[in-house]
Amino acid sequence: MKTSHTRKRAAALCTALMSCAAMLSAVPQSDWSEDAAAGMLCISRSYLQKMYKQQFSVTFIDDVINARLLKAKLLLTTTICASTRLRSSAATTTRHISCGSSAAKPA
Repeated sequence: MKTSHTRKRAAALCTALMSCAAMLSAVPQSDWSEDAAAGMLCISRSYLQKMYKQQFSVTFIDDVINARLLKAKLLLTTTICASTRLRSSAATTTRHISCGSSAAKPA
């Protein structure tokens, strides 16, 4: 039987895990590691692994990977749209826009 103190601690950890997951989703490009997250939550890495999996049905590392993939997909999607607009607007000029190069080349 859980005591009141144990339940309060579990609720606080649940809230902290949710905050950690929200920060991970918001800024996936940060240096996310199990050690860093466990240190931030003041728990052991193995306890983080266990509680994160229990709370979100996914491992912490898988969540990091998924968040980074979603961010990459978003960046690629918005970059493709931006580069398509640049190409179409540059088609009427005498300059050529090349990916990876800031130098303009004659057409």
